Amino acid sequence: MKHDFGRALVAVASLVAASSIASQARAQDVSGPVTATTESENVSAPSEFARDRNISVRERPRPDYEAEGVHAGSFFLYPRLTFDVTYDDNIFASPSGFRQSDTIFQTSPELAIKSDWSRHSLSFLAHANFNDYLSHTTEDTVNYGVAAAGRLDVIGRSYLFGGASYDRSTEARTDPSSPQAAARPIQYDLGMANFGGLYELNRVRLQGEVTYSDYRYQNNTTTSGAFLRQDDRDRAVWTENARAEYALSPATSIFVTATTNQRIYRLQPPVAQFDRDSSGYEIDVGSSFDLTHLMRGEIDVGYLSQSYSQPGFQTISGLSYKVLVDWFPTQLTTVDLSASRTVQEPVDITASGFLSSNVGIRVDHELFRNILLSAKAGYGQDLYKGASRTDNRANAGVSVTYLLNRRVGLRLSYDYLQLNSSGTARINNYNDNRILGGVTLQF
Repeated sequence: MKHDFGRALVAVASLVAASSIASQARAQDVSGPVTATTESENVSAPSEFARDRNISVRERPRPDYEAEGVHAGSFFLYPRLTFDVTYDDNIFASPSGFRQSDTIFQTSPELAIKSDWSRHSLSFLAHANFNDYLSHTTEDTVNYGVAAAGRLDVIGRSYLFGGASYDRSTEARTDPSSPQAAARPIQYDLGMANFGGLYELNRVRLQGEVTYSDYRYQNNTTTSGAFLRQDDRDRAVWTENARAEYALSPATSIFVTATTNQRIYRLQPPVAQFDRDSSGYEIDVGSSFDLTHLMRGEIDVGYLSQSYSQPGFQTISGLSYKVLVDWFPTQLTTVDLSASRTVQEPVDITASGFLSSNVGIRVDHELFRNILLSAKAGYGQDLYKGASRTDNRANAGVSVTYLLNRRVGLRLSYDYLQLNSSGTARINNYNDNRILGGVTLQF
């Protein structure tokens, strides 16, 4: 079969992970434990690809406020428990006149485990999230997940990396992919595995990775009690990525990336209405840079295409881009700029897919060593192919984080979401305001 090679690579990934390969650890916020990176740490000579001249506000070490962890042999354990209370004035993402508000109590335990070896790395994560609504108890959900990842240092800065994870998650009511008629939140299981390697020699860096994702959705009912099928969204996604990079200087490099994907749906006609299988590719060229004390980041641009097996489903193609730039106007302020364009899977059964374009900005300011202020804003557009629907999304928010000491942190935030949908297949427009207060305990 055409996927045998990719399946073989994932099988190899599982074997290598069991013997301590390498990792992309889950990102932590500023009050969290130190996590492993995919960068090999056993080489003292400077890399032509290091982008560490500047450190953002959220990345900056804060030894007096970081979790110490519990030393257990060759590992450190980082337990964490977060309590949040959120007021949401539109919990069902309903249009004006039908809004309902509620207060949500969220409890999130987490345990991260990280090796402290001089070479190689291995990390584990277990987490859960309990959402309890004060009035609308049908919205209560429990999410949880586990993950393992590792890095195997080979020669110099070259290494293998890989990992696997499983998560039970819930689609937010504000997610454009979530059916608005669902009586309860849509839950799904996501299993993932990845395997890859990086080779670096002088000014040349080569990297490749294979990722497998398996989505399984839980069926639901509509608000009127009718059956709402969701398992027709079940799918397996294979993604293969290769990148070749050349360093023009220790501060700037250029690269080319090629990515392919295969999206294979579990249910096919006549059980499902359409054959939603598809395959696609993306080719980009770009640059990675770290300029003096002013700016660092990565920008690439190229072409993407997604073709569908179902006769009559139109191919989605066009310009692709990714922007991740950190600007440092002062040592105490970081401005993050981001932009991307991707092809996503629709819930609208008549659409082949939709082209999702997004831009965002975030500002972090260190008022004091232990008080961080943040503000963000973003805009996105989802353009559906084969259905008359265009969604325009906007969001904004502010937050303050107060680190009392190594073990206690406080957070207060406000977020605003808005969606305007147009076309004959449009969904309900809405706006949503959320205020959150929380405390994090860590050890």
